[in-house]
Amino acid sequence: MEKIPAYQHTKQDAAFEQRIYQAHPDRREKAEGCMQLGSIGSCVGEPSDCRVQPEWPSAPLAPASPAALEGAVKLTEKRGPLARFLLRKSKAVLDMDDSRALAETELKLQSIAAVLAGLLEPQVAVHAAGGSASLAVSPTGRLGDLIGTPRDMSSAAAVQVRAAVAAMVYASPEEHIGKRPKVSGEVRWDIAD
Repeated sequence: MEKIPAYQHTKQDAAFEQRIYQAHPDRREKAEGCMQLGSIGSCVGEPSDCRVQPEWPSAPLAPASPAALEGAVKLTEKRGPLARFLLRKSKAVLDMDDSRALAETELKLQSIAAVLAGLLEPQVAVHAAGGSASLAVSPTGRLGDLIGTPRDMSSAAAVQVRAAVAAMVYASPEEHIGKRPKVSGEVRWDIAD
C-alpha cells in the first residue's frame, strides 16, 4: 500500500496525529475531551510510556523530484499566509516591525522552495536566507514540525521540505538526514539593511 500514489497523498504522519501528540503525559491533562484519553495505557494499542513520541518520516533531499516539486509549489502558493502563520507560532520576541519580519520569513520560504525545485544548492540558498544560524532559529526553521499531512501537502512532500530545511541548516548532506534544526539560546535576527 505504501507504493500506491493515492495512499501517499492521503496518509497522515503519526507524529502529526493529534491523539498521539496529546497522549504525552505533559499534555494529557489538557487534552481535548473529544480525544477520549483515559489513564495512560488505557487506549487500544497505546504504549505504557507515552513520553516516546513518533519520529517524523525522513529521507535524503531529492531536488526536483515529484515530492520536492509538490512541496515547492505548496510553499510558493501559500507563501503569504504561511509566513504570517509561522510568525504567529513563533514564541520568540522579534526586534523588528511586522512588515520586516514578514518579508524576512517570505524570503526564507522562497529560498527553501528554490532548493526543493532544484534551482539553488542548499549552500547557496542558505546565504540568501540570512545564513544557517538565522534560518535555524527563525520561525521558518520549525516549518517541518508544523506541516500537516495530508492537509497541507502529501507526506512525501513534507519529508522533502524537512530535508531541504535541514540541508540548509547543516553543513554536509550526511549530517542532515533524519535531523531537524535544534538551536538553543537567544533568538537573534541578523538582517543586512
